[in-house]
Amino acid sequence: MMLSNSGKTAELLQLLPHLALRRVKLISLCSSEESPLGQASDIWIDTSVPSEATQEFPAPTCSTTLTLAVVDSLCIAAAEHRMLGKEEFKFNHPGGAIGNTLTAVADVCCTLGPMQTA
Repeated sequence: MMLSNSGKTAELLQLLPHLALRRVKLISLCSSEESPLGQASDIWIDTSVPSEATQEFPAPTCSTTLTLAVVDSLCIAAAEHRMLGKEEFKFNHPGGAIGNTLTAVADVCCTLGPMQTA
């Protein structure tokens, strides 16, 4: 999956021949199906917006927000399709805050043995 507002990002376009040699299927999210990235893609997802939040300077704002929402949706759909659950999420994110919320008390406690009495 490649993300580019214009579909003309040089760093991404340089990867295209390598992906083609390996027969990698490509999904792109960009604003133009006619762009080099859109043309090279097996699946193109339109992330064009009528305008960005500011006209003062050329910064993608609305388009990046749209792209984030689309990618989040694709990730959720892929996880559901693969039937990934809490255990896989915990395994893939052992040090993260979300992964830590899935840790059971038994996973972090140890047994000390019998206690001595006086």
